Amino acid sequence: MNQASIKARKAKARKKSLKNRRIVIPLPWLVGIAALLIAGILYFPLSHTSRVTSSPAYSSNLIKNGREISENRSITAGPLKLTLSPNPLTAENDIAVLSGGLKSVNVGERFEWERNGAVIPGEQSSLFNKSLIRKGDRIKVRLLTQPGSEPVESEPIVVENALPKVVSIAIEPFPPTRRDKLTAKVEGFDADGDPITYSYRWLKEDESVVGNDLSIPGSLFNKKEKVILEVTPSDGVAQGQPMRRAMIISKALPKITSIPASFQGNEYSYQVTAEDPDSDPLTFTLTKGPVGMTIDSKTGLIKWAFTEKDAGNHPIEIKVSDPDGEGDSQSYMLPLSFTSSPAR
Repeated sequence: MNQASIKARKAKARKKSLKNRRIVIPLPWLVGIAALLIAGILYFPLSHTSRVTSSPAYSSNLIKNGREISENRSITAGPLKLTLSPNPLTAENDIAVLSGGLKSVNVGERFEWERNGAVIPGEQSSLFNKSLIRKGDRIKVRLLTQPGSEPVESEPIVVENALPKVVSIAIEPFPPTRRDKLTAKVEGFDADGDPITYSYRWLKEDESVVGNDLSIPGSLFNKKEKVILEVTPSDGVAQGQPMRRAMIISKALPKITSIPASFQGNEYSYQVTAEDPDSDPLTFTLTKGPVGMTIDSKTGLIKWAFTEKDAGNHPIEIKVSDPDGEGDSQSYMLPLSFTSSPAR
């Protein structure tokens, strides 16, 4: 066998040996690597929590040179910070404790609340009831920690003025018409118990203002036009949010305005008058009366030529109506008597 053949066979054998070779890692090394990974996982969350106020120690078992070694490590967390929500505080909301910007929800956590420097007995929840709050109070909360731990408390915060609110608005009478005097009926609420005053704006649908008083005449609007009432509350310190109520001006029924009067002579005459805020054309009708009595359907003039045989009491009933057939009526009794002239 020549020298070249020998070199080729050696190279082939070396290549086959490397292909079949396996890398073997000693078992102690594997255990050590796993322990280091577990220690890293435990260390990360503990070192970033904001709920730890002391410096607790924990044991980590490490593997060095195939031997288990116990190692103590100390973790110091950032200080716990308590704040109060909402901000600003008012008497219209319960007060919640926030820890690091989040609500404190740890089971068994107890707090101590102070109002104007005095501890409120029995209040140890993370939520402080708004019924215990008044405008101007200084509120502070303290976390009741374990003995030996540093106290954790919030900065004192002053309860500010609560804005008044409009609870409901109504326009009376209902439904409103052009004949009516439109009046605002408002109910409000102030969490501080302050007296509330109201300012008014009566508007048309195009937002044009037609009045600023408690009441305005309905004649400022047209039939079927939208009327808008805007009310803004004030407690003398600040104004609350305005509230609006809108309604449609309804049709106003015609109404008889004349009153029957006494008469003399041999013919009865009565001019019936009526008014309609919507300016609709009106129709007059005599629904009850003696034979021969008439009424002009357009003008409302009643006439009756009578004789002595018509003596007695005559019931009269008149109706006035708009194009929809709705309206007003009037009823009265017409007494008719004759006096004989004395003989000469």
